[in-house]
Amino acid sequence: IGVAKALDLAHSQGIIHRDLKPANIFLHRMPSGDPVAKILDFGISKVFDTGQNFSLTRTGMVVGSPAYMSPEQAAGREDIDGRADLWSLGVVMFEALTGTLPYEAANYNALMVRILTQDSDPIQTRKTDLPQPLCAIVDACLRRERDQRTQSAGVLAGQLESVLREMRAIRYRAEGRRAAD
Repeated sequence: IGVAKALDLAHSQGIIHRDLKPANIFLHRMPSGDPVAKILDFGISKVFDTGQNFSLTRTGMVVGSPAYMSPEQAAGREDIDGRADLWSLGVVMFEALTGTLPYEAANYNALMVRILTQDSDPIQTRKTDLPQPLCAIVDACLRRERDQRTQSAGVLAGQLESVLREMRAIRYRAEGRRAAD
């Protein structure tokens, strides 16, 4: 949830990360003991929706970490927006929940072809005991057509918060039943 909220803030400022992956997500412990997710390494980020392009890379250049790269990045498209980061976060969530990447291949070129031409397996085919609402969220982030993908990091954060509340309520009810037995 914290990563989605951080992306929402970056996107609201016109910044796309373009290289979101586990190595660029850091969990910091606050003095209160609460963990806070931080996004690191905005080195290849791109500023959008401004009159100027402050990109650190040439237009059309393929940038990012291959396994986490959105289809539009893999295609070298110039019109990258925040939904590319949502794809990458979907890959991170998929990997965290299953221990596998949604797309794997023998080499870079084969991986790019798979990302560009094949839908990922639904997450529940890799790990069957995940809650369906959580699976739907991850799968929505990994839709190849970005217009069909989750449309904003704020929406994603809200969806994740809702599922977390639901999961906590289910656990609370289950613990209450066990205590009553």
